[in-house]
Amino acid sequence: MKSRRLYICVIFIWFPWILKGQYRYGERLSDSIFTLVNSKSSILYAGVDNPVEISINGDESIEDFILETSNGIVLHDSLRFITIPVRSGISRLILSKIEGKDTILKGHQFFQVKNVPDPLLKIDTSCFDEISGIYKRQLIRSDSISIFFSSDIAGSENWFKIKEYSIGYIFGGFYRSYSFQGNKISNATKSIINRISPGKVVIFTIIAESEGQIQKELPVYRLRLL
Repeated sequence: MKSRRLYICVIFIWFPWILKGQYRYGERLSDSIFTLVNSKSSILYAGVDNPVEISINGDESIEDFILETSNGIVLHDSLRFITIPVRSGISRLILSKIEGKDTILKGHQFFQVKNVPDPLLKIDTSCFDEISGIYKRQLIRSDSISIFFSSDIAGSENWFKIKEYSIGYIFGGFYRSYSFQGNKISNATKSIINRISPGKVVIFTIIAESEGQIQKELPVYRLRLL
């Protein structure tokens, strides 16, 4: 009898909550109605612009819809909505449609919200975190460096443009550092790297300008030569 009472109690506790959610936010909408333009896996990212396109029965006009969120804010330009979550977790997007002088609640959908990944140092096509190892010959044969966040976030490769970088290492108890303009690994850079013995740590310090999409401090990258 105890287990039956508990079961009934749980049902009575949750059932009004479910009804309240359906009444307030409408029905759960199909995933196909929402297109997260910048995410290949339909994930929202906290603190950055997440463009959202809406389509119901072929109607894609942003002027016909109102989009709200439970996490952050929603803006829009002339083509699409933009939601900016303030925290990781879950965001409920609530959609209404304007029909004449009436606003009709269409429903809602949940989306996972993640924090933007920590920036990685990308050397040609290979990525490295703050403490990594790299073969000396690979580094010498490379052409350029860039900042990488995630292959899931379209356009994130343009968030930072490297203006200058320096490489440094310890030799004879002293720290030696050399600075270079741009993001190219020049012959001068390769000549310095060629003088560093395997097992030594090469320190990359990056100076970059942001496109304004994200404010994030770039770490110092320490690459041990293999």
